[in-house]
Amino acid sequence: QEFELSDLLQATAKVSDLSVYLSTMPTFFWIFVIVLVYNIVNIAAALMQIWVDAVIYHLGIIAYIMLLAVVCKTWPMFIWYLRETFAHAREVMAFHSRIVQF
Repeated sequence: QEFELSDLLQATAKVSDLSVYLSTMPTFFWIFVIVLVYNIVNIAAALMQIWVDAVIYHLGIIAYIMLLAVVCKTWPMFIWYLRETFAHAREVMAFHSRIVQF
């Protein structure tokens, strides 16, 4: 327990040092990063739309059936991951609240 607490405190100190360095970055750097991520997401969405359109163009109505099967197969897994993410977030919040109360 003591070793874990000291590791946690050291990691927190390193993160605070990182936040000091990040806060000194110029505003234009952050604007660049935000626009870069925005462009990457838009390009990925456009490529996915092109792929879906190509599959539908070449396979016709069969493509809709195949895509529906893929959606039906993967959608429950998405819900499961979403539930697990929120459960993990609750565990982390509980862990942090226990650490703060010592």
